[in-house]
Amino acid sequence: MLSNPALQRQVVIGPAIRQVQMSVELTAAKAVEEVVDILAKTQARFPVEQYLSYTITIVSHVPVTGETAMELFDRSVLRKPDALNELGPGRAAAGIRVILGGAGQTFVTIEPLLGDPGKLFAQVVQTVNGPLTFHDVPLRIDAMLRYHDNQVRQFVDRLL
Repeated sequence: MLSNPALQRQVVIGPAIRQVQMSVELTAAKAVEEVVDILAKTQARFPVEQYLSYTITIVSHVPVTGETAMELFDRSVLRKPDALNELGPGRAAAGIRVILGGAGQTFVTIEPLLGDPGKLFAQVVQTVNGPLTFHDVPLRIDAMLRYHDNQVRQFVDRLL
């Protein structure tokens, strides 16, 4: 495990996992380029012919204006927000989770960002079972980033 706390980056390499975690300092495209570069260097040093599974997670924070993110959800998504009171007092937030099938499984979660009531938290997680080769990985990352930038963004724009 290699860690650089100042840049908030971690690289984990092991028999059952190859993982790169980093925050996005500039653009998501630049972060993808750096992640793929780190994975390519790992692949060159420790070659693996086939990967058995692959998971990518993309997280974004979307500013909301004029109301809190929870008020936006109550107004735009929930038909009867008071029904959530049945779950108990002290509701901090409510969101949605969509599960998509296909070549693997994709989870899209959108909810108020608890640390900042003026933003929505959007997360897309895709898991695909192999066999995959390293050549497949950058293509899948690019496809997931396009999905986030197009379909997820359009969905959030319709909520706003």
